Amino acid sequence: MPRSVLFVHQGYELYGSDRVLLQSIHAVAAQWPHAKITVLLPCEGPLSQLLRATVHDVRIEDLAVLRKSNLAKMRARDVAGFLRKILAARKRMKRYDLIYINTILVMDYIVAASLVRCPRIIHVHEIPTGGAALLFSALLLVSRAFLIFNSHATRRSFFCPVGSHGPSSGTAFQLRSSQSKPRSTAR
Repeated sequence: MPRSVLFVHQGYELYGSDRVLLQSIHAVAAQWPHAKITVLLPCEGPLSQLLRATVHDVRIEDLAVLRKSNLAKMRARDVAGFLRKILAARKRMKRYDLIYINTILVMDYIVAASLVRCPRIIHVHEIPTGGAALLFSALLLVSRAFLIFNSHATRRSFFCPVGSHGPSSGTAFQLRSSQSKPRSTAR
């Protein structure tokens, strides 16, 4: 049974992945009512307002969220800043018993997942193509996280080994009652 759970999410509105995050948080709170839940979001918005009604620790952080608009602006000097974010993410993640990353767009936490020992879950909602599919597949493989895909189409767009799971029917925490915590898949 985890004593502390960290949720990391790239959104702040109330779209599909944001609603899945809400469902997953409610499922964790129901399954492990004494666990301390912390949620990291990139900025204030309808999601943070809704979360604060049920979660005591909602934090706004400067997350390395990969967005198409950010790619055009990236420069070589941004690499050092990204590395600092990865190290900060690793330091934060080490304080928790379970990490849940909702979507593959939170790059600092996806990379840092490979540097911590606690169980990690990455809930994949995106369908990348071409080189992006190869890049994200490699990052997911290196993360050594338990992967949950929201559809068969999403699962097929990645090159991930057996042990990944999909599709999910909404929440990542519809676990068998005999499981005390999600397992991390070894790759």
